[in-house]
Amino acid sequence: LLDNPALCYTEQLSSANGGILLPIFIFDNSRVYGSNVKSKLNSSLKCGPRRAHFVLEAVADLRHNLERCGSGLIVKVGKPEIIFEEIAQQMDIKSGVINIVCQEEICSE
Repeated sequence: LLDNPALCYTEQLSSANGGILLPIFIFDNSRVYGSNVKSKLNSSLKCGPRRAHFVLEAVADLRHNLERCGSGLIVKVGKPEIIFEEIAQQMDIKSGVINIVCQEEICSE
């Protein structure tokens, strides 16, 4: 958990203003994890079987580590902008500030 800049920043932000920390991992099937999402470099799949296996293991490990700290991890598949809106509606958030902290992909492909 300590090597994840987004989680570290989110924990600091949550502690500073007394907010709720809700860890979420989204498999963005419109940009990376979809079955038809191809690389711009050579038209191969952006997420082949090996990468998919690696990411699934990493997300399972993240969930396990968060649970050991008394938290959890919501895992969703879809477009992040739609999923964030759905979660806000489910939590009945009508006003106030929602801080969304995301981690940018390291590379473009």
